[in-house]
Amino acid sequence: LKASGLWKEGAKMPGICYRPIVAFLPGGYSAEFRLSRKPRDDAERKSLRYGATRFPWFWKGQEQRVMVVEGVIDLLSAVALGFNGHVIGVTGCNQWKPEWFQELREKRDVRMFYVALDNDDSEMNPGQVWASKMSDEMKRLNLPNQIRKPPKGCDINDILRNKKGVKK
Repeated sequence: LKASGLWKEGAKMPGICYRPIVAFLPGGYSAEFRLSRKPRDDAERKSLRYGATRFPWFWKGQEQRVMVVEGVIDLLSAVALGFNGHVIGVTGCNQWKPEWFQELREKRDVRMFYVALDNDDSEMNPGQVWASKMSDEMKRLNLPNQIRKPPKGCDINDILRNKKGVKK
């Protein structure tokens, strides 16, 4: 478990069983410790899936807009905040492929992409560095887009938590 990144001795949440989704494991692997379907019987509570993350999480919306966020929690937070378009949850700020956006525009007649990656509270701020790179790549491909930068040190989930009065 230690070698795979599923157990971190001494951490606040040392194992996957305490976190339903982990996407930043060695080799670009992810793990889920939850059921993403109805249980087969009363004894079945959770399951463990482990493997390479090849595709982003996706929420099918009602409008011809797309918000790109980091991770499934931010994806669900965007929906909870009332965003009615499609939402893509990339597994990391630099874990995306331009083809995803092109294909989505063609299949869903997307009119606008909103790049809303984390506004990390660090000197390098990788979320915003990669938001700019993603936006530039979209412009190169003639995909209309805008960067929607969360407040400093925040992501979409923080915006939802602040709106609900939940402290970090």
